[in-house]
Amino acid sequence: FDLWLLFPDADRASDAAMAALEEELADKGIRMLACPAVPEVEIYASVAFRQELGRWAQARESRRFKEMHFEPLLRRHGDPRRAGQGRDLMIAESLKNLPLLLQLCPELQALRDRMAALASAGR
Repeated sequence: FDLWLLFPDADRASDAAMAALEEELADKGIRMLACPAVPEVEIYASVAFRQELGRWAQARESRRFKEMHFEPLLRRHGDPRRAGQGRDLMIAESLKNLPLLLQLCPELQALRDRMAALASAGR
């Protein structure tokens, strides 16, 4: 079955708004699951480099994560010649330890659980 995944920054996407969007699309026959990234989607690319962030919990609570924490990581571990400045390289590193990514970003574990429930229900 087709399934769309949406990863908005959590500071721009309330749970209620995402639930309403999922429902609206379901009414149109479109399966979509939203997973607001806490605090921003760049956190996922940062998991492999978490030691450089200092306190992980504090970084996840930052209202300016991208500017204050991620951009310095991107300069060190990205590649300005690549699309997205090498974000793909950083996310590939984070994906090498999927259990850790799911542990440190529990919204991804919740998304994985929701996907598994859909698959087991055959919907």
